[in-house]
Amino acid sequence: MQAGRFPILIYVPSVNAPATENIELCEYLASQGFVVMASPSMGATSRAMTVDLPGANAEAQNISFLIDFATTLPDTDMSKVAAIGYSWGGMAALFASGRDKRIDVLVSLDGSFRYSPGTVQEAVDIHPERMAIPLLVFSRAEEPLESWDAMWKDKNQCVTAPNVLNEWTHR
Repeated sequence: MQAGRFPILIYVPSVNAPATENIELCEYLASQGFVVMASPSMGATSRAMTVDLPGANAEAQNISFLIDFATTLPDTDMSKVAAIGYSWGGMAALFASGRDKRIDVLVSLDGSFRYSPGTVQEAVDIHPERMAIPLLVFSRAEEPLESWDAMWKDKNQCVTAPNVLNEWTHR
């Protein structure tokens, strides 16, 4: 093991997935000098994750718990903390990033906030338009952001909340 202090990366898995869900990515990032931590996706009141605000809040709290734990480790550089979430984990990572100021970077691997903007809107303390940390997004969606934004503006369409990525404009 190499001596020194290293940046923290919290991996947040998808719905009901184990902490080892994306083990190859986590192993690669660890080999590049990150202290990688993850916990399984678990719900607010049971082992099963719920795809709703309480579920996202529970997983966001797990992220902050892991950051708290990282402060006790001798090899962590707490001035550099990133959250990387896959699917529903991306929603939870967004929530944690909006609440926990120790998170410096957010990476979304097809994060659910793209497809469930109503959940973000329901969380009245999450304001993408005010978030200023770097954001990297990978998405499988075939719909461009402009189409989602147009659907939001047309109240006859199914999207009833603003698109997080279009709102993320603060620099």
